[in-house]
Amino acid sequence: MNRIASNDYTDCYVGFLDILGFKRINSVHSREHLESVYEDFCGTIKHGLSNGKYLLSHDGGKQYLRPDLRRATVNTLVVSDSILMWTDDNSVESFTNIVKTARSLLALSLLRQFPLRGAISIGPLPPGLNQQPPETSCFQQSLIGKAVTEAEKKQEWSGCEVTEAAIQFYKNNCSAGDSLVEKKEIVFYPIPRKHGDIGGGYAIDWVNHHQLAIDIQIVADAFAPPKDRDAIRWAHFKSGEWLKVKIKLCNTLTFVEHMQRHS
Repeated sequence: MNRIASNDYTDCYVGFLDILGFKRINSVHSREHLESVYEDFCGTIKHGLSNGKYLLSHDGGKQYLRPDLRRATVNTLVVSDSILMWTDDNSVESFTNIVKTARSLLALSLLRQFPLRGAISIGPLPPGLNQQPPETSCFQQSLIGKAVTEAEKKQEWSGCEVTEAAIQFYKNNCSAGDSLVEKKEIVFYPIPRKHGDIGGGYAIDWVNHHQLAIDIQIVADAFAPPKDRDAIRWAHFKSGEWLKVKIKLCNTLTFVEHMQRHS
């Protein structure tokens, strides 16, 4: 892809997603279960990046389908419970690619019962990041940038905000009728934020994903993990953490209901 000529601020689109309530998951589950969750998390990322394309593989005489990561349209780096994404340039096509990837990851992860929260912004492409794979995680801070980390941390739900800067640059370069906003894959919505702040912003509609059926029960199940065998740890979670989880759950359910009514 050819990069659009621009200033240092608008070189590429950058996305950041992480597991909402990862500390909560750690607090109520055994080490063995956490290892299983993380393996599932990594597998879900591969499915999300493959854009619904699969390869037929053979192992010990058996055939199985695996995600075709050659179809990935964005660069990615997984650090612990976080997914970093970035595009090669700031073209309309690149914006579409990162939004569709984030949309798939959000929906797939809810189906696997670990909700994600994140943001997409626009900023400079750090030197060397298009040399895959990065050697260490030291790229993390320079890749994410202040705008996207602040947008992600303030949200009180499972969802993905697209910053105003990213939306405006995209709109300025997108042809009329082709915009993801016009197609309602990105919607203007009163995004719930910390301290009770609710400010209008642009969010990705992961509810009406064309390949996945997301409903109220799926979302509720993703926020309420099954009771661990350790009743004491579960009771501690219910008494100390559930209120914070419940706020994010209710905000997410409100978004689901809104998108179902306006689909």
